[in-house]
Amino acid sequence: AARADGRGIEGAFAVIRLEISLSFGAPGFLARATSACAEVGVNVFVLSTYSFDYVLVPESDRKTAIDALTRAGFPAPKRNSAHDPRP
Repeated sequence: AARADGRGIEGAFAVIRLEISLSFGAPGFLARATSACAEVGVNVFVLSTYSFDYVLVPESDRKTAIDALTRAGFPAPKRNSAHDPRP
């Protein structure tokens, strides 16, 4: 799709909440997550909050990203109706 100014619009994104609790003194946590996705060719957008970190990936890459994160040692994300309406 395109906007009136000629720039494209990205499509639907899947939100993956990284189910891990680390202190601010744990460097490299997000680097490991984003590297795992990059190694399988998945682009990411990261959103960090005080309590959780989220990785947004193109919906078409959701399974690939989850598999890569799981292989990198991250727990498989839980299905949560607030974040993933699918059963």
